[in-house]
Amino acid sequence: MRLMPVPRFLRLVGSLVALLLLAGVLPAGRAAPLAVAPARVAVLHAAPPGVAALVTVALQIAGVNTVIGSGLQFGERLPYRDLPAGAYPVLVFAGALTQEQLSGATPLLTATATLQAARDQTLLIGGGANGFPLALITVADSAAPPASGMASLRVLHAAPFAAGAAATVDVVFENGQAFPGLLNIAFGQAPGPLPVPVGQAIDVKIVPTGQPVAPPLLDLPPRVFAAGEELVLAVVGGAGGQPLRIIEIPRERRAPARIRVLHVAPFAGGTAPVHVRVNTTRVLENLAYSALSEELPLEEGAYRLAIDRPGTPPAELTSLEVELERGRGYTVAAIGGANGAPLRLVLLPDMTEPPPFSAQLRVLHAAPLGTGVSGQLDLRDERNFIFGGQAEMPFGSEALLTIDGGVYHLRFTGRNGGEPIILAPSLVLPAGRGTTLFVTGDGVNQSLRTLVVPELFNQQVYLPLVLK
Repeated sequence: MRLMPVPRFLRLVGSLVALLLLAGVLPAGRAAPLAVAPARVAVLHAAPPGVAALVTVALQIAGVNTVIGSGLQFGERLPYRDLPAGAYPVLVFAGALTQEQLSGATPLLTATATLQAARDQTLLIGGGANGFPLALITVADSAAPPASGMASLRVLHAAPFAAGAAATVDVVFENGQAFPGLLNIAFGQAPGPLPVPVGQAIDVKIVPTGQPVAPPLLDLPPRVFAAGEELVLAVVGGAGGQPLRIIEIPRERRAPARIRVLHVAPFAGGTAPVHVRVNTTRVLENLAYSALSEELPLEEGAYRLAIDRPGTPPAELTSLEVELERGRGYTVAAIGGANGAPLRLVLLPDMTEPPPFSAQLRVLHAAPLGTGVSGQLDLRDERNFIFGGQAEMPFGSEALLTIDGGVYHLRFTGRNGGEPIILAPSLVLPAGRGTTLFVTGDGVNQSLRTLVVPELFNQQVYLPLVLK
C-alpha cells in the first residue's frame, strides 16, 4: 500500500474543552470554543475481494480528486488525517492507481462524506455482495470518552454474508443472554457506544437475529476492558471467499494542548491574586503572584484567556485570544500592571528540540520598571559582558538563544551595566533542552527577581548523609 499526502488547509482551531485543574481549586469546567476545529477522517476497506482485490481511494479536495490511499487490500485502514469540516466526494477505484492515472479511470463507487467539525470519522467501504450494493458507511466516533471507570463498545455491521433481512444479527453473551443495545443490527448500522464494565472478561458472540442459541455466526474470544477503553468492532467478510471476521477500529483521541499560567504581573503588593478564565469559564482561582499553575489540558482550538482581579463582581484585568495546537505545551504569562506598563498576557509555546549538543534559553523581560529607556535592561554574564546580544531590552521583549549546554551565571542590569542589578541563579542548561528565564517585579509592589521555568535542572540537590 502506498499512501499519498493530503494538503494541509487550515490552522487547527477551537473545539470542545475538557479541563483538569489544580488540586483544591475549581472543579473541571467546559468552555465554548471560539472557532471550529478540523475533522479527522480514516478509511477502512471492507468490500469483498470479488469487488476488487485492491482499491484506490480519492477525496475531492478543493475541486481536485486527490489520492489518499492506493492499493488498499481487504481489511486495511488508512490512519486519521485532518480536513476542514464539510462535504467531500469520495471516489473508489479498482487497482493501485497513481494521482496521474485517476483522470482516465472509472470509479467503482462515488459517494459523499460529510465530515463534522471537531469529530473523528471512519469511512468504511463495504457491500458489493448478496444484493447489497457497494457503499460508503460513515461512522462518527463518539464525542465524549466513557464515564469514569468504564469502557465503551460499539459494533459496526459491514458483512454482506446473506441477502436482505437474513443478514441482520444480534450480539449476545456466551450463555445466550441479550446484550442490551446490540440487537437486530442490520447491514450498515453501528449502534453504540455502550458502556461496559472494566476488569472482567466480556464473552460475546454474533448470532442471527432472534436465535440466541443457534450456532454462532462468529464467536468472539473473551476480552477484558481497561478503564477508558473505546472499542469499535467492525464485522466484515462473509462473501467473496472471505470468512466472517472482526476488525478492530482503534480510537485514537486527539492529544490535548497543555497550558500553564504564570502570574508575574506586579500590579499590587502581597500575593496579588488573580482568577483565570478560559472563554467564559473560570478555571483557576486566586493564583498568587509568582505562582505557576499545573498543566491544564485543552482540546486544540482558539480560546479567549482572561485574568480577573478578585472581587464582587470580579474585574477583568486583561485578555488574550490564542490558538492552541494539539499535543503542544504552552505557558501563558501575565506581565505588567505597574509604572505605566499595562497588564497583558504573553503566550509562550514550549520550545522545540534544539540542534545537537545545544541548549535553548528563552529570555523574557517581564519587569515593568518604567517607560521608554528607563525600563530597558541588559542581560550580562559574570564578567559583565553582554550575553547573547541582549542589550537594552525593552519591557515585554522576548529572545530565544541557542547556546552550548552548560552552567551559566547571568544577571540583568540597567542600560550599560548600571543599576538595578538582578542576579539569576546558576543556570544549568542541559543540551537538548529548553529553559525560560524571566526577570520580574517592579521594585515597588514586588521585588525585582528572576524566575526559571522549568526549575528542575536549576535546583540544588542535597544527597542524604549515610553513616556506616
